[in-house]
Amino acid sequence: MPTYIQKTTASDLSPFADGNREMSDGTGSDTSFTVNAANGGGQETHGFITPADVPNNDDWETGAINPVEIEIDSGDSDVTCQCRAVRLDAAGNVEESGAFTSTQAMDASRTFNCAEPGGGWGSGGDAIACGDRIAIECLFTNNAAHGGHSIDVGLGTTSNEVVTVILEDVAACVVADLVSVSFTPLYELLGGS
Repeated sequence: MPTYIQKTTASDLSPFADGNREMSDGTGSDTSFTVNAANGGGQETHGFITPADVPNNDDWETGAINPVEIEIDSGDSDVTCQCRAVRLDAAGNVEESGAFTSTQAMDASRTFNCAEPGGGWGSGGDAIACGDRIAIECLFTNNAAHGGHSIDVGLGTTSNEVVTVILEDVAACVVADLVSVSFTPLYELLGGS
C-alpha cells in the first residue's frame, strides 16, 4: 500500500485556509509547524496533498486512508483535531471528501482513520481523473474559553505517515501518459522531409 510522509514543502495547490503541505514518498527534514488557534473555538485548517500526477489513477480503490499519523512535538489538551480524506482535481478543487473523524485532544501524537465518501470514491463530484490527487484535511480547534493556544505538529519522519489503499500508476493512466508523448522521426532529425 502506498505510504506518504507529511513534509514541510509547500504544495503547489492551496485548497485549505491555513496551510497546504506536500505528502510524498520518503522522509524529509525532521521539523514542525505551529498551529495557533484563537480562544473560544478558534480554528485552523491545514492540508497534506500528494504531488502532481500522484496517484496517477482514474479508478481509486475502495477503502479508508489509515493510518493518518499526526505527530505532536509540543501539545496542548485544549486543542483538538479531526481529519478527513479529500479528492482534489488537478487544479486543487475539492471533488469529494469523506466525513471528518472523531475529535481527539492534541496533547500527544494521534492516529486518525479517514473514511472514503459514503458511496465510495467517484460517487460525488466529477469522475475520477488521472490527475486527481489525495489530500488529508485537518481541522484544529481551540476549545479553551480564554486565551489562544498553540501546538507544534511534527513533519518529515516515519511518525508522520499516511497509508492508503489507492494504488499509484494504474495501467489506464500510464498508457495515457505514454500516448501523449510525441516523437520526432529520425529522418527529420537527419534533415530529411
